[in-house]
Amino acid sequence: MRPPRLPQTDNVSDLLPEITEILEKLSKKLPQYDFSGSKNIWIVKPSGLSRGRGISCIDQLNDILTNIKLHNQTIIQKYIENPLIIKGRKFDIRQWVLVTDLNPLNIYLFDTPYIRFGAEEYHIDDFKNIFSQLTGNSIAKHSEKFENSEIEGDMWEIEQFRDYLKLKFGKDFWPEIQEKIKKIVIYSLECAKHKILQRKNSHEILGFDIMVDELLNVYLIEINLSPDWTYSTKVTEKLVKIASEDIMKVVIDLALEEQKPL
Repeated sequence: MRPPRLPQTDNVSDLLPEITEILEKLSKKLPQYDFSGSKNIWIVKPSGLSRGRGISCIDQLNDILTNIKLHNQTIIQKYIENPLIIKGRKFDIRQWVLVTDLNPLNIYLFDTPYIRFGAEEYHIDDFKNIFSQLTGNSIAKHSEKFENSEIEGDMWEIEQFRDYLKLKFGKDFWPEIQEKIKKIVIYSLECAKHKILQRKNSHEILGFDIMVDELLNVYLIEINLSPDWTYSTKVTEKLVKIASEDIMKVVIDLALEEQKPL
């Protein structure tokens, strides 16, 4: 495809309408347009490991090719270069999802997800620093700055996130973000349900990791089987207890209720 020819002019302002038109066309053609940036950074991670093990952020093709030779299977995904930053930190949202049936597909979202922060200040040029780039507690707790972090446990409850959105944007955008997360969960499971062995009277807990960019676009990073269910921080200690009880209400109490005759 030949690049469009720009008119010859000495006045930059004369080019703005043409440039704007080209950028609008690119945004419609490129799914990753909003977060690609100019650094060409990619996330490379082995498919069979968890808790941040083996993850690298790489901006050179030769380094990517070298890295993938170290593992049997490798996942490569585009790095989001314009993440929403809070208190100088990168973050993601951990959303717990309960699946009780695949046919028909039955999904329950825990309505109180939580926010996980990187342990150290975020700078896009410092993409080799796992403590600023990765947000899981299994990584953050090893940082020298973890114990004295301004954000206790490097986690927030969702209400703290909502308060931040109100302060920064003048509006609580969480309902809109939550609706986007719901669509991500539904579409992801619709795509995968035919590949999963169906087994009645069983259930699965999934951990969806979601990122938000500075334009409040929402992206799926990964889906975790058997997500961490420990009391790693005060936030998770509180939420794991609530979610565990809720799971029993769905898979036992609700199931028994549905079996009763009308």
